[in-house]
Amino acid sequence: AEAVLNFIGKHATMFGVQGCELRVARLQDVLNDRQVLLLKSHVDGIPVYGTYVTVSINNDGGIPLIKASGFGSQVDGSFLLSADVCTNIARRLIEDESAEAHEEKVYLPRQSANGEVHLRPCYQIELVSTIPHERPVIFVDAETGEALAAENRVEFEQVDGNVTGLYKPQYARDQFVSAPFPHELLRMPGNNNYYSDEDGDFSFNLNLDDAPFTLRTELRGRWVNVDYDDGADASYSYDIENATDIELIWGANRSRHDERNLYYHVNFIHEYWKILDEDFDYLDHPLLAVCMYGDGYDNAFYNGQGIYFGDGNTMDNLALYSDIIYHEFGHGVTRGVYMPQWLPYEDESGALNEAWSDYFPCSILDGPLIGEGGLREGGGYMRNLDNELFYPDDIVGEVHADARIIAGAMWHSREELGVEYADLLFHYARYQRAQNFLAYLTDVLLTDDDDGDISNGTPNDLVIYEQFGRHGIGPGGDPNIKIINRYLADDNIDGAEGNENFQWEPGETVRIDFEILREGILYPPPIEGVNINFSCESEKIEITRNAYEFDPVYIRETQYSISPLLFTIDEEAESGFITLYFDLKKDSTVLLSDSLRIPIGTQEMLLVRDDPGERDHTQWYMQSLDALNQIYLPHYTGSNFIDIDERLEGMRTVIWFTGDEQRDCLSMTSLEALSAFLDNGGNLILTGQGIGQVLRARSFLSDYFDLDVLHPNFVGRKLISGIEDDPVAKGMSLLAEGGAGAFNQRNPTAFLAGESSVEMFHWNQRYNQTAAGIRIENEDTESKAVVFSFGLEAVPDRSFRGYSPRKDVIASIFDWFGILNDAAGPEDNYPTEYWIGQAYPNPFNSSFRIPLSLPSQSVVNFAIYDITGRLIDHQSRLFSPGKSLWQIDRPNWGTGVYYLSISGEYISVLRSVTLIK
Repeated sequence: AEAVLNFIGKHATMFGVQGCELRVARLQDVLNDRQVLLLKSHVDGIPVYGTYVTVSINNDGGIPLIKASGFGSQVDGSFLLSADVCTNIARRLIEDESAEAHEEKVYLPRQSANGEVHLRPCYQIELVSTIPHERPVIFVDAETGEALAAENRVEFEQVDGNVTGLYKPQYARDQFVSAPFPHELLRMPGNNNYYSDEDGDFSFNLNLDDAPFTLRTELRGRWVNVDYDDGADASYSYDIENATDIELIWGANRSRHDERNLYYHVNFIHEYWKILDEDFDYLDHPLLAVCMYGDGYDNAFYNGQGIYFGDGNTMDNLALYSDIIYHEFGHGVTRGVYMPQWLPYEDESGALNEAWSDYFPCSILDGPLIGEGGLREGGGYMRNLDNELFYPDDIVGEVHADARIIAGAMWHSREELGVEYADLLFHYARYQRAQNFLAYLTDVLLTDDDDGDISNGTPNDLVIYEQFGRHGIGPGGDPNIKIINRYLADDNIDGAEGNENFQWEPGETVRIDFEILREGILYPPPIEGVNINFSCESEKIEITRNAYEFDPVYIRETQYSISPLLFTIDEEAESGFITLYFDLKKDSTVLLSDSLRIPIGTQEMLLVRDDPGERDHTQWYMQSLDALNQIYLPHYTGSNFIDIDERLEGMRTVIWFTGDEQRDCLSMTSLEALSAFLDNGGNLILTGQGIGQVLRARSFLSDYFDLDVLHPNFVGRKLISGIEDDPVAKGMSLLAEGGAGAFNQRNPTAFLAGESSVEMFHWNQRYNQTAAGIRIENEDTESKAVVFSFGLEAVPDRSFRGYSPRKDVIASIFDWFGILNDAAGPEDNYPTEYWIGQAYPNPFNSSFRIPLSLPSQSVVNFAIYDITGRLIDHQSRLFSPGKSLWQIDRPNWGTGVYYLSISGEYISVLRSVTLIK
């Protein structure tokens, strides 16, 4: 304790406790650690509410954990109002002017918007209501009279059960059994009191000359005081005439069966906790246990002084259920570990409170059901810990329902770890005083740890991660690994052979390097056996190295493939697209499937994305080019593999779009490369809503396209008309907004053509014509260029009410450029219709696949629902034209039927799959 105080004091600024006087409140052995609880004594002699520091020390003297809450040193306000005034305010709030009150001056920590903690002078008013299940505590600002906070220090149990019957050892419908009543208080004349032992035995000396004696007893002992709420408590009088053996039998003639039930089971559960945690003494007193509470009351609760059980209305008498008794007693155990303000009875902290009270009764009785048989009509149960509820999807905002999630994680961990260790682990982890699910998982790992460093693993970390992750808490046991980059190169490294121009040409051997990332939190064990495989159905391709296995992958680790995958392009291969298919696996289990479409052959058309934003609009251009049977090479200006000036070499046509970008596009490097490209006679389509707003591009637009930016922000314009006799516009009408387009035009611009350029498209407006598109032809260089003041990606890809589709605009430009619309190679004769097949295998055990056949590059949306209609998962993926497979791997789903809603722009289907474990 002294070492901890010195350590915290030496580093007070780091831990935020500078200027605070701390005292040691408790020392606690916690399996492999010793836990020290420090409390802040006072500020100016007045206690600060809710402040504490918890320090854990392992066997090697290391400190794996420090937690602190509620510290502040700046007092904000004063004790202007009297205690009586504040007490009357509190009484009015609960509408009970006569309620007994206990007042105490405290400072209440309040966090400001900038994160600083200020101390508000308050009166903590604890009101004693005549109703046992109401124990309001109200914090009244001693300067303003405002109620800053309030809480009810009673934890309720909402039950959904029904009962009738006699005393049973576990449930209301069990048979009567006889058992010793331990630790019972026995009163003799002269205030001579005795207790029975753990076997129910007792002995004492009598002076027979003074006989007879009357021995009196109630269902009261060292650890429980049973109270019958509707009448006199059970009592027993026995006249002793001589020293013969005395047999006291509690039966139906002297007591109620719910009174006896409470006495037996409270003694049992008290003994259970003393065995599990010998030093735990918070409940070492006669705990009030009330049966037949209320009138038709269907609840049970713990209120800090005792446990109360309703007589039942739609449910049974709840005092007849051992697991409900253990549940309410468990709230008292939690109260002994946490002060009320450390574990607010709401949200995840309240669910944790309920989860512990559910888990331990189920573990003791070796069954996952709480309140089994507690409903009068047909039995039933209240909660089931053997569930597949998932955080946060199944959070409903009610602490008993939400408790099932983390209680399920504990229950399933118990199945793997065994009851003896699991009970110890989940109890002692509470001494780290977590307030939410993830913090509790961390505390469980810290408690399981044997060397003070959870980053190198704990003895049972795999089980803990897997079973908590099964319920959505923490990283889980399944590897969350994804491919974050794929690098293709035609160089001469590690088996690759090529000319290093980053085009995939006949006779070259191309290498593919991968970069993978394992996402997640905390420190789950490394994943071994992660490998990647790829295949290609094209006869143009020979795969010469199709698999690579990564080293064990740690959490938050990025790994590069040291040895690349290789494929060789046939010497006679014609230009066209081929699709490569990739499977990322753990051993033989597929983690994810992906595909990559690439052009082969020397390309003369380049599609350039000059937009670093999150939204990539490349698909809309690919869709149009695919429909026109054009072979093209995609390029992103953010790529580090090849400079833009090198990439433009040998290109005949470039489509350059800036997407949503309005500033970080058309860099000086890009403008210099485009200038050289046009000087060499290239054909250019330049399009994007932000082109006119990039100041550094103004001179380029003027020099090469002879245009001025008339309106940098031409907000709200959507309709565009083409000049009737223009060789490109051909009188077409365009809509720069459409459900089949990018729908992204927010700030398009407007141009004004000079003498050498031609306005071919105009924005529709009332007073004058402003150019939405111009074209220019340079007779000296023979270059041709088209510039749009908006993004072509926004134009729909099909005709709509007289408006022309995007591909018709691009086709007309290509005609003007003199580009032949050569068909793709014979292997790229893509399907003419959209088709989505049936799932296979079906039924499945952990994963299934859906085949797709698409005539063009398309975005496909997937949504998965369980049999109740609850959304389980949803995602969208961009698929290349041709045949593809969508794979989903969900080993943690529960057995049952699931429905798949699969939709694209032109198709929507519903499929079903069945999971069998």
